[in-house]
Amino acid sequence: MGSRRTEITFETYEVLLVKHRASLRRLWCPACEKDQVALSLTEIGKAGLSIPTVRQQAEAGRIHLIEESEDCAFVCLGSVIGDGI
Repeated sequence: MGSRRTEITFETYEVLLVKHRASLRRLWCPACEKDQVALSLTEIGKAGLSIPTVRQQAEAGRIHLIEESEDCAFVCLGSVIGDGI
């Protein structure tokens, strides 16, 4: 009798609370082709999320990164939620 394999998949969700509405900006997201609410990488770093990981996710196409300049980038929250906001 052959061996059986059981695969278990877990979905995890994280919540990011933004205390200051001023941290959010409405910007044009070229990937979504519309205005989206965006959060700066600086604020994401303050929340304890790894900026290199966020950049890797953007390079993989999982989220959209809106770069205004070399040192100023924003994450499109529409791409994070998977829905336009």
